[in-house]
Amino acid sequence: MLQITQEQMDALNALHLNRFKTRLVQHLDEHFPGHLRALASAERAEFLDHGIAEANAFDLKSEQDICIFFNIKMLLNVRGPFNSEAHGWVINILNDKQNGEPSERLAHLGAQVDAYLDAHRKI
Repeated sequence: MLQITQEQMDALNALHLNRFKTRLVQHLDEHFPGHLRALASAERAEFLDHGIAEANAFDLKSEQDICIFFNIKMLLNVRGPFNSEAHGWVINILNDKQNGEPSERLAHLGAQVDAYLDAHRKI
């Protein structure tokens, strides 16, 4: 019987994560040009690692949800973690279990961000 060791699983997980990060950077560069290019490679890696960990802390686990989470960070021009002082409304929506599962809360947040940006868009 074939057996996969924990070391092999860790290597496969790291490979999968690195491929996802590459696709995420390509997506962000395409849709938010210049935002990540201004960061040094170490800062970019830190931004991605911390953002993925932050998304996971809100129970956002799928690649699609994490990508949407980063889109929202870009739209709100947030380069660090969301904080309760400046982004309490974001945190409240993502933590409000009455708004359904994490993906549903993320969709609700996306709608709120769209409304916020529409209200603050200069005509």
